Amino acid sequence: MQIKKLLPLLLMLFACGKEATIKPPPKAAYLMFYNGAPDFYNAKSMVLVNNQHAGQLAYNDNGRGLIGAYNSSLYQFTDTGDFRIAFSDSTIKAAKITEGIYHFADKKHYTIYLADSLGFYETMYTSDDVNPDPGMAKIRLLHLSPDAGAVSLLLDKSAVKGIQDLHFRGVTDYIPVSPDVKPAIRIMNGDNQLVRKSFPLEAGKCYTMILRGYNNTPDGDVNKTLNLSTIINF
Repeated sequence: MQIKKLLPLLLMLFACGKEATIKPPPKAAYLMFYNGAPDFYNAKSMVLVNNQHAGQLAYNDNGRGLIGAYNSSLYQFTDTGDFRIAFSDSTIKAAKITEGIYHFADKKHYTIYLADSLGFYETMYTSDDVNPDPGMAKIRLLHLSPDAGAVSLLLDKSAVKGIQDLHFRGVTDYIPVSPDVKPAIRIMNGDNQLVRKSFPLEAGKCYTMILRGYNNTPDGDVNKTLNLSTIINF
């Protein structure tokens, strides 16, 4: 009888001891990389994380291949803390062309971009976390075109408040918009339409639209002209 009374207590003590030995999961951040430099059309830049190879990206590639109108995200696990991120040229020596130090926090999502300002390369990053809205789509715009000037975004013919007068290397907040099967997505410089795209904006999804390329290509290559690509972050 006494053993039966003691059994629940013994089981409880055993469970508490077992839980005390379970270690918390390691801290981790989530990284995605994107090559927004037109000079890497039909070429590849090596991504280096703390001088270690972390992949190769051609122009308009986020690790899933060329994005086209839109593509899904591809986040990789990494430790938290400060990291040295670099991109290389396309030669066999893979010499660094730009480098930056970035801090990544636990359970946060980031994208690191290779940007090109008319031959001068630089890295930049965005914090990608956002709470999806089950009844709305959420969009933001990243400006990676060095000669496009300030831009705004229109859906069909309506301006999107919060995505206006955006300059090179700027990124907006995520803006909720009504879902649509085939909206006309227009990038405007004043009254001048620079790019027009159309693809579904689904409720509950969050998108990063990237204005890329040149308004006037330095070498006349049509593959480097202005365009719009979109990553479905979540």
